[in-house]
Amino acid sequence: AQAASNAILSTQQQAEWATVTGVSYRAHTKPGKPVSLRVSYDCGFVQHSEWVCFEHTGFARQKAEAWWRRRSQTPIPATVAEALANTPSLREPEAIQVRPVGQYTEITAVKFG
Repeated sequence: AQAASNAILSTQQQAEWATVTGVSYRAHTKPGKPVSLRVSYDCGFVQHSEWVCFEHTGFARQKAEAWWRRRSQTPIPATVAEALANTPSLREPEAIQVRPVGQYTEITAVKFG
C-alpha cells in the first residue's frame, strides 16, 4: 500500500492556463433566480463556463460590472438581453486560467492578446 499524493482540498489544486479557441454567450435561466449570462470558453476539446450576473444585486452584480469593464468600452448592460446584444463589442481572451473545484472548474484569471 502507498499513500496518495494528490491534492485533498480544492485549495491545494493548482490552476492551469488553457488556450481559448472560441467563446459563446447565451442566457441561462434557473427557476426562482434572475437570468444570468452563461459564457462558454472552448479550449480544444474541453469547454469551461462562467456565469455573469447582470440582473442580480450586491456582490454578484459588482462582479458582473467588473467582468464587462475588462472586456468592453461600451456601457455596462442592465440586463442579460442587453449584454447579448452587445457581445460583438467584447474582447475575447486568448487564454483562461482554470482551477478544479469538485467536479467543475473555476475561471481564476484571463489573458487578452
